[in-house]
Amino acid sequence: MKTRRYDIDNIRILATLTIFLFHNARLFDTLDWHVKNFRTAVPCTIFVGIIDAWVMPLFFLLSGMAAWYSLSRRTWLEFLRERALRLLLPLYTVGVVLLLPPQFALDGVTHGMSFGGWLNGCAGFFEHSALGALPPFVYFFNGHLWFLWFLFYISLVTLPVFLWMGTGGGDRVRKRIVTACSGRFGPFLFVVPLFAALMGLSGHFHGEHSWADFVYFALYSFVGYILASDKRFVPALQSCAKWGLLIGALGFGAEGHFILKMGYATNTQSFTPLLPYTLFQLTMSLQTLGWIIAILGYGSKFLSGKYRWTVPGNEAVLPFYILHQTVILVVGWYVVQLDWGIPAKYALNAATSFALILAAYLVLIRPFNPVRFLFGMHSKKKLFQNRVMPVS
Repeated sequence: MKTRRYDIDNIRILATLTIFLFHNARLFDTLDWHVKNFRTAVPCTIFVGIIDAWVMPLFFLLSGMAAWYSLSRRTWLEFLRERALRLLLPLYTVGVVLLLPPQFALDGVTHGMSFGGWLNGCAGFFEHSALGALPPFVYFFNGHLWFLWFLFYISLVTLPVFLWMGTGGGDRVRKRIVTACSGRFGPFLFVVPLFAALMGLSGHFHGEHSWADFVYFALYSFVGYILASDKRFVPALQSCAKWGLLIGALGFGAEGHFILKMGYATNTQSFTPLLPYTLFQLTMSLQTLGWIIAILGYGSKFLSGKYRWTVPGNEAVLPFYILHQTVILVVGWYVVQLDWGIPAKYALNAATSFALILAAYLVLIRPFNPVRFLFGMHSKKKLFQNRVMPVS
């Protein structure tokens, strides 16, 4: 049995809290979002920009790490069943029925749609849904829950690769990758496929949650699987952490130069002119990988213990994520109308949203197995049986 990596649990918990703070800041940054304060703040935009560079790739990388442990004790059918229950079930039950309609309505009200109030607009969510022949097959406003179906389909397409790596030929390939990438600066070699994906796809697929993002996130899942497969990566990431932090910070500065000084249009970028396109993709791939190497390196060094909050926090991560953006937006709709300064509004929105999410989790979700099931959680009995198992 593989030893549990508590640093992975702790990083996942802190990343979930970070995405919570990130989405609270979206109310006040200078970019468009579902609900906006009438005044915006550049510091919020900087905070959002830094977090946006690494947080979702990190989640997909952690999912790949979890796949390494999960496939060591599950068949591939059990693995897919587990992923479907944890990801698709919450999306198509509590997500579609309770959490996404309010987000759709609030987004519509703030972007010129007339519902006679955002509560009346919840029904419009179902009117703007449709069926399709390609993944995700059911098309609707998916808010922050795009992550769930992205993660499921990435699990689906990466599974054959992961299974192949459990065979003789695949294991030899994995060992070669480990040998090449676990040296002194080896983890930075992962930038090669990541840059190739951005270079080849970003000029064609634009916007958020495109096929370019799908391939990019799938590669991060693959990188996570490789990193979890060999203990040599722990000291390698620790030794590279300071360089990752430096590269992440320099990359963020370079990204700002591209966007603010050069007017680079990231949402409509094309392959030409080729030089700035190439440099921008290289900047983004290095920046993201740098931040993530720093997080994993320092995390394995300082967050490897089983703290009092590790087990309950890891259990709460998925329902917290599922709930958080809807609660932030509903609370934020009222908070932004107050005649307060941005710091006070941010503190009020974050504190109120966190309290409501925590109360909903502790009172309505955690105690009841049927509700736990709808939020992708194990039953209390199964959770107790799996306390000593690797991350899943």
